[in-house]
Amino acid sequence: MSTLDLTADVHKVRRPTSNNLTSFVDRFRARWDYLYAAKAVLATETSTDTWTVTTYPGVETVQADSNFEYSEDLIFYGGRTYNVANGLATALDAAGYTVIGPGFSSGFSTGFNVA
Repeated sequence: MSTLDLTADVHKVRRPTSNNLTSFVDRFRARWDYLYAAKAVLATETSTDTWTVTTYPGVETVQADSNFEYSEDLIFYGGRTYNVANGLATALDAAGYTVIGPGFSSGFSTGFNVA
């Protein structure tokens, strides 16, 4: 089992918020007040354990395929980590996502990425 890590900022969109704005000064300061929206990665199984993945670093709006010929579409949201395996881990790694192999242990070592 490998781990898909989408916790980096590249997988999030910073959007200015206008919460509680009452004056022009508040509107000026709002540019520093951000909400974070997670970008999503769509993985579609095109045949048994063969996957097509959205391009790095994902998309803000996902419209899943409604083709039920194969098993599923998987959506991974930014800011989280997921367990992935087999062809899915290989496809995500090939698409440029950070996939950490099962031999990786966190801690003071930064480790390395493997498929």
